[in-house]
Formats: sequence, C-alpha cells, structure tokens
Amino acid sequence: MYKVPSFEDRILGSLIGSAVGDALGAPCECMHYKRILKEYGDFQTFEDLVAAKAGWNPIGGITDDTVLADLLIDAILQNDGILDAHLFAKQWEQFETPVPNPDGDPIIRLNQMHWIERIPFMRNNLREINKRELGHGEANATNAVMFIGPVGLLCAGDPNKAAVMAADVTSVNQHGAPRDVAAGYAAGLAACFLPDATVDSVIDTSMAFTRDFKQTREMKAMLELARKCKDCDEFVRRYYEEIIGPVLPFQDVEHLDKMHWRFKDDLTCISWNSAEVLGPTLATFLITRGEDSRAMMLACAKIGRDADTICRCAGGLMGAWRGTECIPAEWRSYVLPRNRWLRIEEKGKDLAALIRRRSQVLGKQLIGQI
Repeated sequence: MYKVPSFEDRILGSLIGSAVGDALGAPCECMHYKRILKEYGDFQTFEDLVAAKAGWNPIGGITDDTVLADLLIDAILQNDGILDAHLFAKQWEQFETPVPNPDGDPIIRLNQMHWIERIPFMRNNLREINKRELGHGEANATNAVMFIGPVGLLCAGDPNKAAVMAADVTSVNQHGAPRDVAAGYAAGLAACFLPDATVDSVIDTSMAFTRDFKQTREMKAMLELARKCKDCDEFVRRYYEEIIGPVLPFQDVEHLDKMHWRFKDDLTCISWNSAEVLGPTLATFLITRGEDSRAMMLACAKIGRDADTICRCAGGLMGAWRGTECIPAEWRSYVLPRNRWLRIEEKGKDLAALIRRRSQVLGKQLIGQI
C-alpha cells in the first residue's frame, strides 16, 4: 500500500528530482526524438548514455538550469524565506563567488551559465536599472521556468502566492510570457501540497495560473493529445506529428537562420518556447497519473528539443508529488555524487525546515501534518 511521504521528503525529492531530470535530459537537448533513438537507442540509464557516447559531457552533470536554481535556493535560505526580485538580484552578485567543491577546484557558477544569463548579470551592476526590469528585452526563452521550482516549494500549499512570487522573481532575467509559464509551474508545485490534491487538480492549477492565452492554448493541445495516448512513448511520437508544425513552429522565430534550420536534414531540433516545457511535463504527468516517474522522465528526456529543462521540471514535479523514493535509486546514485558541490541534500533539509517553521507561524496545514 502506498504511503504518503513526509513533507520534508517531498521537498528534498523535488530538488533531487529536478537535478536528476536536468542531467538525464541534457544529452538530448536540441535533438529530434528520431535522432535520439538513432544515436542513443531506447536508453533507460545513465550508463546507456555513456555507452552510446551521448553528446553531453560529463554524463550525469547538471546544466545552467540547476546552477541558477542553486542560486535561488541560496537567496531563499539567506533571506529566511523572504523573496522578491530585488533580493534575488542581490544574490546574483554572488555568481562569481567561488563555491567549495569537494571533488576539485572551486566552482564559479557564472562560468556555467548561458549567455542569456550573463546579460542580466552585467546589467545588475548598473544602479540605474530597476531590478524588476533586468530581464526586459532579453530573448524570450525557457530561462524562467527552468529554475523557479524552489519558489513553488517555498509557497507549498499556496498556489496564488507561488505564482505571484515566481512572476516577480523571474523578472530579473526574463520578460513576458516565459514568466507566466514559470508562474504556472510554481503554482502547480505548490498545489501538490494542498489537502486532497489530485493529479487533475495539480494540472488544472498549473494551467490556470499560467494565464497567458497563447501559452495555455498550446499546452491545452498537448493535454488533449495526452488523453488520446496509451503511454508516454506514444505521446512523444505523436507530439512531433500533431503538435510540432500544426500547433507550434518547428523552431522559435529567433532561430530561423540557415545554420540552425536543419530539421529535415539531420534532425536537429531547437525550441525556446516555454509552453514546450510545462506542456509535456503536465501531459506525461497526466498519462502516468503521477505514478511512474521513470516513464515520465524518460519521455521528457527523449522528446528532445529543450529536453534538460523539460525533464528537470518533470523530476521536480514528481518529487514534490511522491517524494525522494519515486526518483529511481540508480539515477540518484549516479547524479548526486557527481554534483556534490550543490549540497542538494543539505540545502533540501534546510529549505524544508524553513518552510515548516514559516508554515507553522502562518497557521497552515499541509500534507505531511506540519
């Protein structure tokens, strides 16, 4: 009989699931699902990716998604759970501060960041720019939803607060619709901790708080497709037939240049559309009914495109829903030792303790009997 995991285990499970998902999806980023099958086969483990000589190096390593989330966790812990765009921007000043690494040289987190994050980092040094406008003019990408998970956990049981905080915090590096999708994901994570939460109620909450018409329209099409699929593998295949092209362009408009437009030739497939992160996450959550994180996360990796972010969000959602044990043990044992500098387990315990204490002060009752 299934036993509901503790509140602490679900907070930790979400952080671990996010990091594992990031590492699992990284080798498949910017690829078409047919190319992934051709080059990696029907992989099931990180060892399979190593054997297939997958492109991401090192296999099991995390990406900028988890690095930025790590900075967000630090901001939450150092400000005792008080968080807004100004406080998060203040934390960005620590991007170049060396982080101790038990397995080698200290980590400079900025060195692991995409150029999209380096622009607001530099803009943050200009006193004249308001912190809530640092992301203004940035390329609309998935760089808001990719790191916002800890806000959903911080606001466990309060989807509205999670959505508002997420939209504010992500203004540091994004603007427009990507922040709406981040709000929807954070709200969905927060909804996992509501009494009597169901798979459907979590999905409905996430969709409702996304708000943006275009993003929700695209994600509704993905959910409609999910309801027709018998499993996640069928969803991935039909996604490329019924969503990519009919609903979404092959690529974002920012990337329609000769160098990248190779969809039909070598099955390279790039997208920075945030709906393509939250949509497949919710769709596979629906198909599995929140009961099979392995199938869900493998599908979100093998769907390609922005696979590291999709799979990261899938792992974060499943961890919040069912705790640490739902993330396959062999995946956890592969990723966590290779990224010890993140101190995920230590920070996860600190974050859970902070949330519990703040929830008790506010008089909340969350699943896990705080």
